[in-house]
Amino acid sequence: MAESITTDEKEILEELMNIAFGSASAELGEVIDIRVSLNVPEIYIINAENVPDFLEEAIENDEKPRIVEQNFWGDFLGKCFLVLSTGNEEDIITLTGRELTEEEKVPPYAEIKHNGILLEIGNILIGACIGKISEMLNTVVTYSEPAIKSQNSNFHTLLPDFEEPAMGAILLKTVFSFDEKDIDGFLLVITSPGSITWLKTAIAKFMENYG
Repeated sequence: MAESITTDEKEILEELMNIAFGSASAELGEVIDIRVSLNVPEIYIINAENVPDFLEEAIENDEKPRIVEQNFWGDFLGKCFLVLSTGNEEDIITLTGRELTEEEKVPPYAEIKHNGILLEIGNILIGACIGKISEMLNTVVTYSEPAIKSQNSNFHTLLPDFEEPAMGAILLKTVFSFDEKDIDGFLLVITSPGSITWLKTAIAKFMENYG
């Protein structure tokens, strides 16, 4: 198991995540003009090899989750999943403030439009959230293109991204909902075990500057 984080470091990470997601939700609100409400972030420390099971358990009660996956690299290294719970494609599309045309209601147009909007939402929330955390911890990251992940995917394909599956990984989870919409979900940030040492140092420097 990799070195873990202390209770104080965990609380700081929760606050950083809270600030970062608040910033990300505000940025998304400027695009879709809908307020995003969020819960206090939760931090989990588990073995990297157990991350896929954690994710599968998190969505097991969701009949049809919409999942966006995006990797990020740098000192802060890991993977994000944006998971939205909704009944159908039109629910997502109405986040843009308009209804589907009759042509767009015919497959595959609805799915194409839905996926495009889902990727846009994921790109904004993930990019702004990770970007804000990185900014506060004085580093920069690069991103992969966001991708739609099937709800039937085998999440154990996560393991090749982790250099040592038996090592610890930090999971930052924020649950959110869109006001006046029957859509909610969560953002899960998974740090690579190799990032933990850097993260502890970066948090310490952040607190020195903050103090």
